[in-house]
Amino acid sequence: MNLSERAKFQKFLHKKIKQSFIRTKHCFILGCNNRTIKSHSLSRARVLERISKNGEVMYMSTENLDSKDSFNLFPTGKAKATTFPGFCDEHDKIFEPIDAHPYEVGNLLQEFLFAMRAVAREYTVRKAMQDSLEE
Repeated sequence: MNLSERAKFQKFLHKKIKQSFIRTKHCFILGCNNRTIKSHSLSRARVLERISKNGEVMYMSTENLDSKDSFNLFPTGKAKATTFPGFCDEHDKIFEPIDAHPYEVGNLLQEFLFAMRAVAREYTVRKAMQDSLEE
């Protein structure tokens, strides 16, 4: 496959995956039918703020792979970085103990919330990928 065909296929695949995220988004909390927001898998205030420069962080994109199959880094705003459609506004607030307070070693609530957020993100990604493959 030449580079032009490969670039077209990558754009097509990227578009299909984005559409799958739109089709499969819902709040991770069972029984909740509220509209999802862009939840952060990493705390915007506690983590992304520390690693940002001029309000931006770098992310890896598979949308435009170069001929060496390497990932390219692109700047993006910290408000957009690490987001996924995994929680509604109401349920996203349960992460306040980890978003607004420093991590305390041994704090079981904080450790549970970190784990729950990671599971929710992985579930959301896998659900969208499954939808994309089934289509």
